[in-house]
Amino acid sequence: MSGKAKITVKPKAEPKKKAIPKKSGSSKNPFKDIAKSALRFLAETGGYIKNDRIHIDLPPDLKEWAERLRMIGLGKQVDEMIEEMNKAAGKAVDKAADHFIDAMSGISLDEVGSMLFGGEDAVTKYLEKKTRKKMSKEFAPIIKDSMEEVGITRLFKKLLDAYNSIPLVPKIKFDLPMYVNNRALDGMYYILAREEIKVRRDPLGAAGKFLTNLLSPGSKSGG
Repeated sequence: MSGKAKITVKPKAEPKKKAIPKKSGSSKNPFKDIAKSALRFLAETGGYIKNDRIHIDLPPDLKEWAERLRMIGLGKQVDEMIEEMNKAAGKAVDKAADHFIDAMSGISLDEVGSMLFGGEDAVTKYLEKKTRKKMSKEFAPIIKDSMEEVGITRLFKKLLDAYNSIPLVPKIKFDLPMYVNNRALDGMYYILAREEIKVRRDPLGAAGKFLTNLLSPGSKSGG
């Protein structure tokens, strides 16, 4: 042995970034992997901000309100509020992802098998029916806390008060966190449907293999 000291290189610790589980190649239910892929997209790519199809804008009820605020020099604050609304939606998806995956665990493979013969987004529609109410409850405190943390709730109240002080305009009341909650869920199920359609159109992919196994003689959907 040489007299040189042995140097041990410690592996670099992975940063704790996202709570969303990584895709498992051994999953018996391919739609769990679809869900994980969709949720990662929303949380890790700023999905709500960058995707026009799910971007959360102000509702029609507040469009005129926002335009009047821009006319009196508050456009920057309106844009900031919209951006933070979308960030809050992404945080909700990130933090509630495990709960959504768990909710899928209660769906039997027999149910999944029957949905494979439905429309291209049959599984997403079924999941939305089964999980939306629960996920809304999961999202609500996350979105509320996120918006309060960055001051959006306070900013919204300030802008609302500024508008309501304008003479001869109808007064406005609006539950912004609930609106963001609903739009965040709409976006999540939209992306999930998009991922489901991709898998269905790939007969050699996970869903195709799952369907082949399901229809094979002697196969057991619960095995």
